[in-house]
Amino acid sequence: MKEAFIHRALGYFRRRQRPEIRYLHVVIILLVLSQILVSNFMAFSPTGSISSEPLYYYGTWIHIITGISLLPISVVFSFYVIREHGIRYLFPYF
Repeated sequence: MKEAFIHRALGYFRRRQRPEIRYLHVVIILLVLSQILVSNFMAFSPTGSISSEPLYYYGTWIHIITGISLLPISVVFSFYVIREHGIRYLFPYF
């Protein structure tokens, strides 16, 4: 049953979206999942600077970098949706 759902979902995306948009979705999903998982490894010192412990130091920086990289990707994706579908697609009562 689970495989049938995945197969139908992938078939839907293949028919409805161009390959670059499918890849953009995958990148966004992976970055968001990374944000969620890495957020457990963030720490700051009492003075507000990033913790110097290696696990928390790298975890915090990975969280910051993936968050910043999501910003331009989201802007590009938003412009694509507005160009393809128009503003009424996102805001039907606008």
